[in-house]
Amino acid sequence: MAITQKLQTRLSQKLVLTPSLQQAIKLLPMTTLELAELLNQEMVENPMLEEISTEEMQAVEPQAQTSEPEAPEAPKPDRPDANWD
Repeated sequence: MAITQKLQTRLSQKLVLTPSLQQAIKLLPMTTLELAELLNQEMVENPMLEEISTEEMQAVEPQAQTSEPEAPEAPKPDRPDANWD
């Protein structure tokens, strides 16, 4: 009896439905009324959730857009006699 060694490679691919994908698939076909009802039900069941009105959301969005980072100042030369211009 001879002892032999073999090396094989195997490549596999599988589709995994994560919980967030399952939730998205469940929510996509819902009408607006069904979605509103589901959201109300979730808010009743989970006291940590709170509803933010659309007016508050629109007030927050422009503030986030206007707070752009300022341009950094030009570096100052290390030596006083250096001419960087």
